[in-house]
Amino acid sequence: MIKKIGIGILALFVFVIVFYFWGSAPAHLSDEYQETIEITDFNAPEPKDTLSIVTFNVGYLSGMTNNRAVDRNIDLFRNHFQQSLKVLKSISPDFIAFQEIDFKSDRSYQIDQLAEYQFEMRFPIAAKAVNWDKTYVPFPYWPVSQQFGAIYSGQAVLSNYPVIGMDVIPLVKPQDNPFYYNAFYLDRLIQVAKIKVGKIEMVLINLHLEAFHANTRDAQIKTVLAEVHKYVENHPVLLVGDFNSTPPGASFPYQDDHVIETLLSDFQLEMAIGMEENKNNESANFTFPSDSADRRLDYIFYNPKFVQIIEARVVHESRQVSDHLPVYMKFALR
Repeated sequence: MIKKIGIGILALFVFVIVFYFWGSAPAHLSDEYQETIEITDFNAPEPKDTLSIVTFNVGYLSGMTNNRAVDRNIDLFRNHFQQSLKVLKSISPDFIAFQEIDFKSDRSYQIDQLAEYQFEMRFPIAAKAVNWDKTYVPFPYWPVSQQFGAIYSGQAVLSNYPVIGMDVIPLVKPQDNPFYYNAFYLDRLIQVAKIKVGKIEMVLINLHLEAFHANTRDAQIKTVLAEVHKYVENHPVLLVGDFNSTPPGASFPYQDDHVIETLLSDFQLEMAIGMEENKNNESANFTFPSDSADRRLDYIFYNPKFVQIIEARVVHESRQVSDHLPVYMKFALR
């Protein structure tokens, strides 16, 4: 009996070790992690006096089921895609910055969500940055049938204008996480897309900061600000995305971090939907959770030296296609 128990324990130990290295391993070549996809049949428009951008954490189109151990069928993802497509087409932005978009993952039925958005919205350029490539992610932990499985996901930019360069800068992972957790965890990134609008080179910086550790976000935003300062003196810069941080003075602060405060203290950046407007109508600017929003996590920042804001708002009409609401800004390049 003791021998059988020992053999069983050894077998379990071997299984865990093998699973750890197999599941946490990437399933794609690192050369595929940064890619610009051009559809030549879609013509880029002539430069306009005004432009617009949407930043949207689509939550792989899982709606309010994101990260929950629930049954999802392919119809849920198809319906959410069509609903979001209708909203985005009505806005008709020149640029979309996505976070949590799947490029073919088990959890979203192996649908390349970026390719579908690019084709249906007739964007000539898509730039993707992979931040999560794992053979098998065992989350949610139970039941096993609801686990994510193979993950191939990240951030992306759709652009009506040529993307002439892209840099992807990894951000530090939470040091409080056990090593085995971080082995399966996504890599938070700064995606820097350099876009030629007529004769102007605009820099669009797409973020998805750490969600659960305030100290890690504070460390990440310092890296982000250093990247911003490479461009902010000489180029129009848009810094957008899911910052996972509430603004100073929020009625319901998410965690005790200083991300937005740090950005606002930088005299070269301003926030679309500014602090005064946010104070006057705070609830209108909440972006999470989309079914009963009580906090603001998603933002657009810009440098007013080169960017003139015309209007900005939270896109409430997207409803629950994601657990986040998108943010829209209309602007002009000076």
